[in-house]
Amino acid sequence: MKKYAESPTKDTNKKNNVTMASAFKTIIWPRRNLVFVGLLLIVIGRLAGFVLPLKSKELLDSIIPKQRPSRII
Repeated sequence: MKKYAESPTKDTNKKNNVTMASAFKTIIWPRRNLVFVGLLLIVIGRLAGFVLPLKSKELLDSIIPKQRPSRII
């Protein structure tokens, strides 16, 4: 039967010298257009999140108290 818990060899103790700069260059920089589009969509989504509260404020502050149902549409 093979023994599974063997002592680690010299090869497994060796650390990889990976820096953030090299990871950025190899992973993110070639896909920078996709990253830019993704960030742009995130910003658009955040800005679109402000529309409902602003329209609700207008509805509750000016249209309903002044009884102007024609301005709802």
